[in-house]
Order: sequence, then structure tokens, then C-alpha cells
Amino acid sequence: MVAHERCEVLSTWGTIDELLPFPDPAQIIHRLAVPVSIHVGEDFADPMATPPTAELLPQPQPQAPLLHLPMELMLLIADRLDLSSLYTLSDCCHQLRCYLRMRVHARLRRDLAPWANTPLTCLSSYFLTNPPGITMDLTPGQGQGDYLTVYDRMHAMGPTYVLVRSSCLSAPTLNRNAPNELIVRPKVPPWRRILKIHHFFPPGHRWILRNLTTREYVFAYVLTSEDEHGGGSDKPDATHPWGFTLATVIAVNTCWSDDPLGNSAGVEMHGKWAGNWFDIVEYRRLSEDMRGALWVDVSWQERSAMMRLFERNGWNRPRLGGLILNPFC
Repeated sequence: MVAHERCEVLSTWGTIDELLPFPDPAQIIHRLAVPVSIHVGEDFADPMATPPTAELLPQPQPQAPLLHLPMELMLLIADRLDLSSLYTLSDCCHQLRCYLRMRVHARLRRDLAPWANTPLTCLSSYFLTNPPGITMDLTPGQGQGDYLTVYDRMHAMGPTYVLVRSSCLSAPTLNRNAPNELIVRPKVPPWRRILKIHHFFPPGHRWILRNLTTREYVFAYVLTSEDEHGGGSDKPDATHPWGFTLATVIAVNTCWSDDPLGNSAGVEMHGKWAGNWFDIVEYRRLSEDMRGALWVDVSWQERSAMMRLFERNGWNRPRLGGLILNPFC
């Protein structure tokens, strides 16, 4: 899965048959799920809000060298720190926690969904053309017929593998003293742990996947429903009993390959959403953003497509811990 404008790759997953029956696509979710608004005391932490000024905050009492600095310099220092360092600094003393808490929460919200509003494609190595809407500069000697494809560009620039590098999901950001909000187990991937923080991703808020390019959306509770009544789980990483998620919908619909054999496992190799822009938000956010624009609910359509795909390939068995349960074993 590639975010070519950021020159980032999520993982190397193998073939379609090796990808879709297992939980690997769910790694996309934490990079698209936009946290809800956070209320901290009387403060409203919004990443798009104007940063607090010195006049709005109490001036520190001189107790440590850092607290001798004017508030403007303190905030400039905070802005230069990575998120984990900023979090650690804000926990050094009560006063710094008071001054920096809005900065920490705003940064955390912004960094938790780095792939929201950026084009995504599930690339095959058989890649000779770009999806519609993706254009590259013509570069002599690169790509098919001197045409630079996303695949060529990623190879030339050396993409970052985002699950390998240290990021905002590393300690100490996730090691807060909040056992009721954060479930931490050994060997649990950070992207799964971060989605357990209910202040950011509360269940039952009608979470949806939005295709910002085509203005279509999919309700999580509909996609994961066991029947035709839409009673599935309602959270960003909600999973159908057969194992597919909102991320599976993205992976299937953004596949792009020029393999002459094509249509592996019944997946369209020129996916209808390849190169489109996505996010995962509360339905309330969609209602606020509509502003008269026409959006289409494709929840049942995408659920039916996933059901047909999984039935065709024999992946339609209940899952436990990412494994397909075989009733004949």
C-alpha cells in the first residue's frame, strides 16, 4: 500500500490471495482514522485551532531554567520536538503539563491520521500505467515509453516503510497511566494499541470510511453486520466475522496492476478507487462537511462485494486472532 505523494509504503504484502484473507490490511486504519475532538478541562484541543498565546496562558513561576523563558520561546521549543519528546517534556512537572497539554493533544490528533487526504494505491509489481488522476512529469529514460509511473518514482526516491521507522506510536506516547483507556499487551502492534484509546476513537459514534475523491462513504457497522440489519460493530477497526474491515475495502478497490493474467482471486486489477483520497471519521464530521454537496452511501454495495469475494475464494469462515477457523480440524 503506497502513499506516493508522501513517498511512504505501508508493507510488502505478497499476492492478493496472501493479503485479503488475513488482518494485514487493517494496518491502514490507524493512518486514516481521524480522532474525535478532545476536551481537556476547559480547553478544546483542535489541531486546526490558533495556538494559544502567552496572554491566554498563566505565566510560569521561575522554578527551573526552562520555566525562566518567555512563553513564546517555550512554545517554539515545543514545536521543534518530536511527539514522544514533547509528551515527555509535558510530563516533567505540573506547570509544563498545564502549558503544553493543548500542544500535545493537537499534535497527537494530527499525527494519528497522516494518510488522511492523500492518494493511496495498492501497487502490484506489474505496474506500467498510472491510475486515473495521477500524473507524473515525463522523465527521459524512466518508465514505459519515457513515462514516469508511481512504481518508477517510488523505486527512484527510496520510500519510507512506515511500520519500520520510529514514529509517534512509540513509547512513551502509548505508556500513559490510563489503564481504563489503553489496553497494552505484549506483542500487540502499536497501531492496534492506539485505536484502543477511547478518548480518540470512541465506539458507537457511527464511524465511516470516506472516499473524498468520489464522495462515497461506508458505515463500519453496516460493513461488519452478520445479517441484513446493519448491527455490526461500530468503531474504526470494526471487523466482520469473516475478517474483512474498512481497510479491506480500500485494499480491494485501490488495487492497480497491469498483469496480463489479471483479476487474481476475482479482484479487479484496475481498481475503481485506485489513487483516490480517503479518511475514516465520525458520521457527524461528514454531516458538517457536506454543505450541500452530494455524497453517496455505498455501505451495502461494498458489503455485498466483500461477501461475494470471500465466498468465491473460500475465506468465509469465522476468524479468531487473525486465523481462519477450520471446522474440519
